[in-house]
Amino acid sequence: MYDRREEVEALGAHEDPDFAKLMASIAAGTANSNDLRTMLLTMPFIDLIKLWQAQPQIPNLPDTPTEFTLKTTMRDGHVGEVRVYKPRTTTTAEQQTTKKTALVVLIHGGGYHIGHWSHFATPARALAHLYGVTVCSVSYRLAPQHPFPTAPHDVWDSLSWLVSDAGLAALGGDVDPAGEGFVVGGASAGSNLAAVVTQKSALLSAGVAAAGATADEGKLASPITGLWLSLHAMYDETTVPDKYRHLWFSREQNATAAVIDTKGHDYILASYQSDPKSPDYCPGYGQGEAAPGKMPPTYFQVCGGDPLRDDGLVYEKVLGDAGVRTRLDVYPGVPHGFGELTDIPLALKSQRDTLRGFAWLLGKEEPSDEECVAARKTALEMDSP
Repeated sequence: MYDRREEVEALGAHEDPDFAKLMASIAAGTANSNDLRTMLLTMPFIDLIKLWQAQPQIPNLPDTPTEFTLKTTMRDGHVGEVRVYKPRTTTTAEQQTTKKTALVVLIHGGGYHIGHWSHFATPARALAHLYGVTVCSVSYRLAPQHPFPTAPHDVWDSLSWLVSDAGLAALGGDVDPAGEGFVVGGASAGSNLAAVVTQKSALLSAGVAAAGATADEGKLASPITGLWLSLHAMYDETTVPDKYRHLWFSREQNATAAVIDTKGHDYILASYQSDPKSPDYCPGYGQGEAAPGKMPPTYFQVCGGDPLRDDGLVYEKVLGDAGVRTRLDVYPGVPHGFGELTDIPLALKSQRDTLRGFAWLLGKEEPSDEECVAARKTALEMDSP
């Protein structure tokens, strides 16, 4: 699927009718222009970065027995945060006596310049509720104050600590990533960071030297067993595989898309100061032909109207060629991030798909539409713990 340019091009050729109707209502002034999601749909991403830098949206959330914040120290002494989400049916006493649970780690997006671990609260709570897993949403320092490779280093350091004896004890003693599963995932910039740390972990677990790994980056105590990549980005014109170069043109086709356009993406990378050929940005690049085949099962979600669309489509093919089990959901005619920024039918489907994709990664029975909707509803009702 999506082997021909015409197939790929069709994904962005026509706007989804429900999304078009929503944008028309915003343009006509009939939508709430003060709504945060409306702002995110219409404001140039460069302006969003400036707004965040002036007024960062960082909530002060209380700790509860099933939602709490842990502190973790990075390699340079910086203290970061990890927010932990547990099923609300679990008590502190039960953590020591009930069966062990899998670990899911989520990495927020925001173009490496904005964002906070709290932005994944709804899916984190839904996953904890639906599958009885422990979910952690990690933080990382943001550009431009902290350029590349600070973000991937921070994420790696957080993962390393979480699966260490000290980290597992801090999680409550009921988490067994080695035995029950260890799934990592992210959206947008978080997707890139998730792929980077997973490729590094996969190589180190296989006993292969990981290019770019520092003395601070030893093998994780538990291998990553599954990967979720939503709105993925990793290539530029110098690193996209020649085999699939003819399918990599979404930067041009969707150059003026809503939410993030090509101009905004170029600004992000310039400010982030990433090295396109570093394995800390382009996972597997320069690490040998066998590197992609070391990756765990990977679930992709791709938007047809996204300038980053073809990064996800091409990387899914690269992993598949290497024998990695993959799963792909594509949403034609909608932009980057539409799934959390709108309530159109396709967005609601993408939310259900995310939850079902994690069932696939965790080796669990896939929930029905009704069960997915109920889990999201429960998660939203937890917004004030």
